[in-house]
Amino acid sequence: MAISTAAVTVATTATLLSPADPDGHTVSVRPAAGVSGDAIFVGGSDVSVDSGLPLGGGMSFDLEGGAELYGIVASGTAAVRVLRHRL
Repeated sequence: MAISTAAVTVATTATLLSPADPDGHTVSVRPAAGVSGDAIFVGGSDVSVDSGLPLGGGMSFDLEGGAELYGIVASGTAAVRVLRHRL
């Protein structure tokens, strides 16, 4: 099983959280400790705060199949943790 982790700072423009992966890793995204409310929105390269899936503190999102994943915030920046793994 291959596992990699990353700390990503999400900004007010679409920020790449995980690149496309032809090997089909599962990507798990979770706001870092201290992030609260619907601070981070995730989706494709066209993600916006109006269209993205909101992630607040303590929430996580899993994406299978190796697609690109982006995040955005309404203002400032927010930290997320990204875990990529394949079983």
